[in-house]
Amino acid sequence: MISSIQLREDVKIQLAQYKEGANESFEEIIVKLMKQVEMQRRQRKEILIEGYKEIGEESRLTYRYIDLR
Repeated sequence: MISSIQLREDVKIQLAQYKEGANESFEEIIVKLMKQVEMQRRQRKEILIEGYKEIGEESRLTYRYIDLR
């Protein structure tokens, strides 16, 4: 089902700046931007997970060092 949305002129102008070709529709631009946001969320989540793993490993090593003293 196709529906229309209303955009302020300034938003339309900003979206038009993302066009990679003259025939690219606003729908294609919006979908592309949504995919980029999702990819950034996944990358951020992966970075956080890796950081927490490193912190956990550092904590484990610290407690092990303290136990050896």
